Amino acid sequence: MTGATLPPCRQHRLPTSWRGVLPVAVALLLAQPGGARAEGGDKPPPLPTQVSAAGQQYVRWAATFAAWRAGATASSSESPREAAIRKSTRLHVVPTPAPLLGTQQRLDGHAIVVSTGLITLLHELLLAEATSSGCFDGYAGEVVAVLDGNQKAARDYAVALRDATQGIPATGNRGQPVRALPATPVNAWPRLGDRIGQAGTACENVKPAALQSAATRAWVNNNADSLALWVLTHQVAVLAADPAIDTPAPRPDVAPATSQTRGAPDTQAHAPQSAPPTPWPAPSPAKAACLEEIAATAKAAASTATTPVPPSLRAHLALCTTERNDKLGALSWLQKNIGLLGTN
Repeated sequence: MTGATLPPCRQHRLPTSWRGVLPVAVALLLAQPGGARAEGGDKPPPLPTQVSAAGQQYVRWAATFAAWRAGATASSSESPREAAIRKSTRLHVVPTPAPLLGTQQRLDGHAIVVSTGLITLLHELLLAEATSSGCFDGYAGEVVAVLDGNQKAARDYAVALRDATQGIPATGNRGQPVRALPATPVNAWPRLGDRIGQAGTACENVKPAALQSAATRAWVNNNADSLALWVLTHQVAVLAADPAIDTPAPRPDVAPATSQTRGAPDTQAHAPQSAPPTPWPAPSPAKAACLEEIAATAKAAASTATTPVPPSLRAHLALCTTERNDKLGALSWLQKNIGLLGTN
């Protein structure tokens, strides 16, 4: 991935509904050479001297994913099945401005699919939240209206296309090919910079300099990893809840190569056993209360839900046990509107 900013498109063409088009669109995008990847042990690509905000956020997500995937445990509540899936999961960052989230099946496991548009959108939601609650609420509501409108238009188009083509032969009465219906235009989600300081918007009282202040940058940087950790944990929990997905076999640890001299004792045969994993540190009082609240909610949900712990609660547990901020407005927005991002 390069550091170039992806220009926002005002119209895109969508052949079917969000849920139906995501696997096809992701497969096509990943087949192109421009698709950015963050594999398990790979380091993020080096940053050029000048890089866009989107490029910086991509590198942050890649680094967060690498640390999260390589960890012995993601949280104290992680099940062995979730841990096995997490360690075999890859991250694919799709270069499209549309905010998309999903999963992809691979020969060697599964991949969490995140678009650069979603990474940028979550960053701008954090920026809006850092300025004022009024700006965040207004801007977040505008984004929901656009995404929801796009999804409804896609569903209506899919129904119209099905009705128009059902029972129609490949050629018309005069032997002319039957033309498909024109695709439904999709609106781009609004950008925060276009609303900062603009009259008639919820962010008209926010000064442009507020986005560049040291306090705003520090707040956004301190909370960006919470959103990434929530998304990654949520998607693994979704995969783990699917009974059709086999639990990956654990990879055997490879002993380092050693030189053995004649007559020397076999140190490898008598090597001491690996030390037991370090216990998870006790959370702070605030996080302990958070854990108790989520555990009670999960227990109540387990009596009616097919999944003992829903993916959203599993993701919040990961934030609690790792002392991450789980009271973000952007996080609440993400949890409430995740269905607009193409995920199941």
